[in-house]
Amino acid sequence: MNRLTKNQIKKLEKLRLEIVEQTNKNMQFEAVTLESKVIKFVESASEKIQLEAVKRTAMAIQFIKNPSEKIQLEAVRSIAEVIQFIKNPSKKVQLEAVRRNWEVIRYIEEPSEEIQSVVVNKNWRAIRFIKNLSEKLQLKVVKERELAIKYIENPTRKVQMEALRKLGNSNIEHIIQYINDPLEELQMEAVKKKGTNIKYIENPTRKVQMEALRKSGPLVLKYIKNPLEEVQMKAVILDGQAIRFIKNPSKKVREEAIAKSLRKSGHFQEQSEHDYFKTPQLINDKTNKIYDKTYENYNINEITDNIDTIKSKSNNENGELADIMEKSAKIIDDILINEYDNYNNFDDLSNNIGNGNPEKIERSVVVTKRNQTIVKNLKKIYKNKCQICNIRLEVGCNEYMSEVHHIQPLGEHDGPDISENMIVLCPNCHAMFDRGAITIDIDNNIVKHINPNNLLNNTKITIKHFMEKKYIDYHTDNIYTGKLVQRKDNKLNSKSNKNSTNGKNNKKKIVKVNNDSINVASYGSLVVLMDIQTKDNFEIKIEEYYNRQFMNNIQKNVLSKRLDEIFYFKGCSYKVIKIEN
Repeated sequence: MNRLTKNQIKKLEKLRLEIVEQTNKNMQFEAVTLESKVIKFVESASEKIQLEAVKRTAMAIQFIKNPSEKIQLEAVRSIAEVIQFIKNPSKKVQLEAVRRNWEVIRYIEEPSEEIQSVVVNKNWRAIRFIKNLSEKLQLKVVKERELAIKYIENPTRKVQMEALRKLGNSNIEHIIQYINDPLEELQMEAVKKKGTNIKYIENPTRKVQMEALRKSGPLVLKYIKNPLEEVQMKAVILDGQAIRFIKNPSKKVREEAIAKSLRKSGHFQEQSEHDYFKTPQLINDKTNKIYDKTYENYNINEITDNIDTIKSKSNNENGELADIMEKSAKIIDDILINEYDNYNNFDDLSNNIGNGNPEKIERSVVVTKRNQTIVKNLKKIYKNKCQICNIRLEVGCNEYMSEVHHIQPLGEHDGPDISENMIVLCPNCHAMFDRGAITIDIDNNIVKHINPNNLLNNTKITIKHFMEKKYIDYHTDNIYTGKLVQRKDNKLNSKSNKNSTNGKNNKKKIVKVNNDSINVASYGSLVVLMDIQTKDNFEIKIEEYYNRQFMNNIQKNVLSKRLDEIFYFKGCSYKVIKIEN
């Protein structure tokens, strides 16, 4: 038997290794064919094996180190979301993924403008996932959907002004509260509308702080973060009590506040020696009248007496008394600020002072008792988040609020006070639900808005408790404006057709009109309003024309309102249910 040479032995060894390697590859291929996840146990798998694995299931790509572009494309074509498992995907892979599912943009770091454009064209809501959105796309989205600015992280000056142009001053708070560093022009427009809008501005300029002080009075300091010393001084000159809202006031400010308190005997009577405003005496006089009006309307002296009584009788040292005192003080402050704002809304201050004795209005209220335990539990379940828009309204430091609404309302609609007939809403969605602007498609768990182009239309609703379909159907059929208008039109059409077919056989009906009942509120009318949230009823007597200068804000709002019309006043919604001469 001939011996093998060394070269022959080497060749045989090499052949054996190749056979083993090929066998291993075949075994690996067969393995991933049966179960793609075994790819994670295969070291240095060939591209063929990797491709077979992702063809079986795209999720297998998470077990492949540095997959080729071909492998990446195969995976994202199957499931776009797997792009989150790919490190540094190529532009081609990114485009393929977002074309199949725009939501995967959240997994792409620093997407190019081309990719941003593809995503925004598919769904504008994608901007919330895009950092450093290009100005071109910011403008495009805001021009089409002005409220979209709240989802743009750092809108440019041009974009902010475009949003203001589209929305107008009436909706300025919708812009200002969502912009980290708004332009001074936007800040000014916001506080000119309402001084307390300054709470949405992180670093208001001097000019803006002064405008807020002019608009809403000295107590607006509670909403200004780090007010300038000049603003502090002007506030305490108007009202020494404003020092309560100043953290670490300077010696100069403290002395001025004390001096003001000593000079004051109940109201602001003395003109300031400092020429901080063009008309300081007018402002002081106006402040006096605001305090007079507020003390008369809200009986703050009685509130203060009650607080003093509680303080004298209580030995509680656990902080409850302090909480009561603090909350009462906040209520008084808010009342004063609101009255100051209302006074500033009149063009001519002198026309609103008056010397007469306006007629006092007796308010009769019918209270519907609600189950507050259910309300509290629902708010806890949803963590004060609105089921419609998913927004949680922050009203203080780590303080949130929501409102629980009856889907089939209580009162005239005879809705039950049970959780199956309740929905948790923010104030905005609550108002739209009340007005019939929105309803729920419970079968598809989506929101329906009367305006198909509204941002809320066809969005998903959050449901964590059982909501009875029959109550939602009642709301849709009887309150939702879209169906109500459609149903009325159908009735009118059918009535018109019926009249045309009957022809001359129809006899004219004589309808007797009650002259005491009218459809539009005018001077001298007695108007019965219903608070839509609480279902309380109360009467408003509008002044006669010759006494119109004595009309208060609610009377001015009610004037010219129609029967069954719903309107808003100081954050509440009311319905006109009766009008009499």
